[in-house]
Amino acid sequence: MALRIDTETVEGHPEVIVLHLEGDLDTFTSEHFRERFGDLLKRYRLFVINMEKVDFVSSMGWGALLQAIYRARRKGGDLVLVNLKPQVYRIYKIMGFQTLFKHFDDLDDAVRFLIKCRYPHNI
Repeated sequence: MALRIDTETVEGHPEVIVLHLEGDLDTFTSEHFRERFGDLLKRYRLFVINMEKVDFVSSMGWGALLQAIYRARRKGGDLVLVNLKPQVYRIYKIMGFQTLFKHFDDLDDAVRFLIKCRYPHNI
């Protein structure tokens, strides 16, 4: 299944962008995600990745997300995940990704967190 990526800006906060993903983030779609993220990173630095419509994330998909968060942080930004489905959340926990990615169950909470914590990360 193809990966659809829709974007939404946050009124009053031009540095924040929400990416709404739909489909699987896997071996076949992770390159599309990397390219789209790279394009957006030229303009934005704070990212919310809405995974509400993502049923599966492969190891390549998680790798693409890891690369994205490192790239955002190197630019003084950050990335958070929101609305992980149970099967995706299970792998998120098993792999220990909660130490790298903040996760939220509510889109507004994720956006508020990024706006509140606008600080550069050192990697």
